Amino acid sequence: MMTILALDYGLTRTGVAISDEEENFAMPMETVPTIEVVDFLERCRAQEAFRRIVLGYPISLRGHSNQMTVRIDSFHEVLKSRGFDVCLFDESLSTKRARGRLQVAGYNAKRQKRMKDEMAAVILLQDYLDIMDLE
Repeated sequence: MMTILALDYGLTRTGVAISDEEENFAMPMETVPTIEVVDFLERCRAQEAFRRIVLGYPISLRGHSNQMTVRIDSFHEVLKSRGFDVCLFDESLSTKRARGRLQVAGYNAKRQKRMKDEMAAVILLQDYLDIMDLE
């Protein structure tokens, strides 16, 4: 079976999450420096079978694009040009939700900062999996 990866793309770091083989649950994978994320994905593709990348797409609460959506549009094109199956998915408030979950779990600010990107990717991927399960 194949899995799905999710990316919470950031200016400095990109959080990565992976689904289980049945595509029911999202799990944290790691946080990768954004400058290295394409190479990271190429290595994952060579080692593991994943069928799709879910790329978080930040749309404002009013439905407008912003500076980050422009960057992600460009990154999306790079991934497609490399042959990846990429799906854009609304990531509204995923980082804020990740911070909240980490805080409730009792993580200190330093650890929250280290973990928030991959936790945001987990939230993004779980939202995607839940919606796909309904269809």
